[in-house]
Amino acid sequence: MTEQSPVLSKVTQQACDYASVKVIDALIRRSGYGNREIDRLCDGTITYGRIRDIRNGLEAPVRLPEFLLICEVGYIVLDSSMGV
Repeated sequence: MTEQSPVLSKVTQQACDYASVKVIDALIRRSGYGNREIDRLCDGTITYGRIRDIRNGLEAPVRLPEFLLICEVGYIVLDSSMGV
C-alpha cells in the first residue's frame, strides 16, 4: 500500500511508515515527555519541528537514527515483547 503524503508530494509513504508514526507516538507518550522535552534531551539533534512532523506523519518518515535517539532519551528499552 503506497500513498502520496498530503504535505510533501515527493515523498511516497508506505504502510510501514504509517505504522512507525503510531509506534513512535506511543513510545513518546509512554515516556511522559512532550515534543519540546524530547528536543531538549536530544540537544537539538532532532528539532521540535521534526519531532512534531514525525508524530503527525508529515514530511519524510522517521529515520532509524531518529527512532533510536528518541528511544534513548525517553529511557525506552526495545524488546520483542513490545512488538517493535
